[in-house]
Amino acid sequence: MADASALPGGSIPALPPGFNPAAPLGDLEIGVLAAYGLFGVTCCQTWSYYTRFPNDPLTLKLWVAFIWLCEAAHIAAIAQTLFDATITNYMHPENLGDVSLSMLVSILLTGVIAACVQCFFGLRILKLSHSPIIPMLVFLLAAAQVAFSIVPFVGFGSKNITAIAQEQAWVIYTELGASAANDLLIAAAIVAHLWNEKYHAEEGTVVVLEKIIMWAIETGLITSAAALLALVLFATMPDSFAWLAVEVVVAKLYSNSLLASLNSRTTLRSLRTGQTTMRSQTGVNSFAMQVNMSTHVEVSKSTLPMHVHQSSYESSEKSLPQRRFI
Repeated sequence: MADASALPGGSIPALPPGFNPAAPLGDLEIGVLAAYGLFGVTCCQTWSYYTRFPNDPLTLKLWVAFIWLCEAAHIAAIAQTLFDATITNYMHPENLGDVSLSMLVSILLTGVIAACVQCFFGLRILKLSHSPIIPMLVFLLAAAQVAFSIVPFVGFGSKNITAIAQEQAWVIYTELGASAANDLLIAAAIVAHLWNEKYHAEEGTVVVLEKIIMWAIETGLITSAAALLALVLFATMPDSFAWLAVEVVVAKLYSNSLLASLNSRTTLRSLRTGQTTMRSQTGVNSFAMQVNMSTHVEVSKSTLPMHVHQSSYESSEKSLPQRRFI
């Protein structure tokens, strides 16, 4: 890249000819804006969780609080990264490729948030299946993400995006690949277990299970697809901020998937209550019809012999007038 030359007056450096700031910064701007929007959703869901479920275990409440704090720190880190790229390095495009501390912190926090959410779902799988095999694999992949998120800190201060792409590409590949694989593993394990439970559940419970299966597939596909997209962008455009733009959004997808899973309990309970109410009303209506039909039949049975007996009595009385019936 050409050296910056001074403008007339010598106070402000001039940009190199043909330099387009949208190329290196456009993707990062879009990613940060999307992350801020999703962080707003995270805050709303967090508030909704604490107001709807005040009786949840303290450990779960602390887990949600920790994830929200990580999200707040993450949003601050990516804001600082954007500030460094657009303000600190203003009119100095030769510095746009430098790796800042805030950028590395945002990558680390993404790995921590993803690992926390995946461990939460791993514990759910353990409670559902009572088998430690798949949950242990989930925990190992989650720990690997955190470990590989720390590696880019090695040699901090002497690297830029190009150096990371050349020297530590395997780290980024492994982290994003482990994230996508773990998401698919979690979704597959939950869906497989709930699908088997459908055949042994009541009618009202089946509707709830089908809803949970659909949500598990959706959340698993969204987070894994985002991780794979970041991986593909890093492989094809390692010198740009495109993969980092997707990376900053991935953290928000994880936290919102966890909070949506917790807050959906209200919807699932309402759905099951509605199914129970429908079955109860159907049973009451059926019972009323049976009672009505039974009463009608009993009345018919009790009145018919009375008419016959009365007719027989009258005919007998006419044919035998001297006979007395008691």
